[in-house]
Amino acid sequence: ALDRTLPGLALLVVAAIGVGSALVALIAPRVTAVGTPGADAGTLAVLRTTIVCASALVFAGLSRLRRHSELVWTAYGALAAAACKIAIDDLPNGRPMTIFMSFILFGGAMILAPRLVPEAEEPQGAGTESV
Repeated sequence: ALDRTLPGLALLVVAAIGVGSALVALIAPRVTAVGTPGADAGTLAVLRTTIVCASALVFAGLSRLRRHSELVWTAYGALAAAACKIAIDDLPNGRPMTIFMSFILFGGAMILAPRLVPEAEEPQGAGTESV
């Protein structure tokens, strides 16, 4: 099963990184004034956190539709990446308001993602004890 799942998981991660990078490249100049003297590193960090958290929610939502375990793994992996990203990027570069926004976005994703993931199906006969 792993030989079938691993290529799909790798393709999913590469696609998410590509789409996320394209979104940052399109949105950042308008929102954070990247490339100008007034560029704000904290706002750019919040934008990137938003995209990583949104990707986790998209993966979790897709796992409900497609019922593939690699989507669930990728959703939780994206949440872990968002946590590391906040520690490495947002905290050193942000202001109190931008850090607060990153924590709000991350907290919302942490609450919503598990609710979007489908419950594990119980195998037949599970939960019944033979005496």
